Amino acid sequence: MVLECCGDDCPWRVYAVKLKEADVFEIRKVVPDHLCTVDERGGYQTQATSSVIGELMRSKFGGSCGGPKPREIRQMMRGDHDYLVAKAARAFRLQEFYSIFNEIKTMDPKCAEYLLDVGVEHWARSHFSGNRYNVMTSNLAESWNSVLREAREYPVIPLIEFIRGKLTAWFASRREAAQKNSGKLTPKVSGIVTDNFEQTGGYLVTMIGEDEYEVRNKNGAGFHVDLVNKTCSCGEFQMLSIPCSHAIASAIKGKIGVDSLVSPAYTVEKLRSAYAGSVLPVPDFTGLADLVTDFGGMQLCPPLTRRPPGRPKKQRFFSRGEKIVSESRFDNVMK
Repeated sequence: MVLECCGDDCPWRVYAVKLKEADVFEIRKVVPDHLCTVDERGGYQTQATSSVIGELMRSKFGGSCGGPKPREIRQMMRGDHDYLVAKAARAFRLQEFYSIFNEIKTMDPKCAEYLLDVGVEHWARSHFSGNRYNVMTSNLAESWNSVLREAREYPVIPLIEFIRGKLTAWFASRREAAQKNSGKLTPKVSGIVTDNFEQTGGYLVTMIGEDEYEVRNKNGAGFHVDLVNKTCSCGEFQMLSIPCSHAIASAIKGKIGVDSLVSPAYTVEKLRSAYAGSVLPVPDFTGLADLVTDFGGMQLCPPLTRRPPGRPKKQRFFSRGEKIVSESRFDNVMK
């Protein structure tokens, strides 16, 4: 059996063979990459989806093969603090957030109290007042702290030159990568759209007005989609400016291009314009005399500050919500 993508000239393939005396198939070869657009895959109802492939592959690990079952994996993940906190942080609706946060309170009240003390608006997407899109952190200084770790002890001029070199290399590499992108959307956003599209299998779409639809998922939950205002009652469409699975199902129903629903900020054109400029190197100079000449004879003096007593601080300042956790030797032994 060969499963092919309905898109033109798309290399996506699944080669499977039916096992003897069994109602299951064995997958021999998979080409998982799509080169077609989501619009070209609009006839997915007659093709195999990721759910079908997952069911076929799961039969290979079930029974006596010793592989984990999906129910066991879900139970294991639900007991993980990091999983629940990340799930609550990425929730789009308040109802979904509070449902997950109640699980955290039941599991570990101290963890829930700590998260409330930090401020829910600082880590939860559903409580953030601005447009966060799909970026869950805004602390750019933390990223630079990691980059400057090796150059932190440099003098001022070599430190600035180190930063300039990093920016020059980043702009050049990302500009080159952006030029290689042939699609309309950036690779990251294109992957999100593809993942949302693969979730639309089994959706029931009903038109309720001009460019307005009601979408019901496999569990029977209903969602209101407005393609003109680019909103969905699930909250994902308007928060990310990327069509959710309900919006994609509605667009396919209304024969509207899915890419047209994505914000222009996520296009390859905008990505290329972001790195169009160049960070130029500083011209060479033979000594401080050249610098004085460049400044028109103005004398530069160090700031009138007094060096505080003790060794200079090398550790970074902690961000909001971070705490120093000190454990005694006895606690470590007990653990």
